[in-house]
Amino acid sequence: MVGSSRPTDYPTNRPADQPTMSRLVVIADAETALGFQLAGVQVVRAEDAERAQTLLYELLNDASVGLIAVSGALMERFDDATRRRVETSYAPVVVSLPTGGPAMGFASRREYLAALIRRAIGFHITFPGEEKGK
Repeated sequence: MVGSSRPTDYPTNRPADQPTMSRLVVIADAETALGFQLAGVQVVRAEDAERAQTLLYELLNDASVGLIAVSGALMERFDDATRRRVETSYAPVVVSLPTGGPAMGFASRREYLAALIRRAIGFHITFPGEEKGK
């Protein structure tokens, strides 16, 4: 893509001439899914990690999807190969939805959100009340 700032070392399944508007899809258990459905988000339900992984790989190959959010409880049970695929996916971006306290190795949800934003757009975002340089 001419003039694109997209790093070339990240895998993508998106054709160069495809518009940039993308869909958000949430993979979650029935209980978690309800809240997102009420908010108008597209949700696919998975009651176990195996089904969630199958759905995830289908969505990773769908060029219309830009962001996949997976319930943290499901993502924690993904096998190593799927975790590596999630960590290296640039388009679409895959994020874990925290299901309680701090998310997977972060001291707070705020730190987790900042890391997700940094991964998605390449910039550190400073939230109100956060010290610069942290």
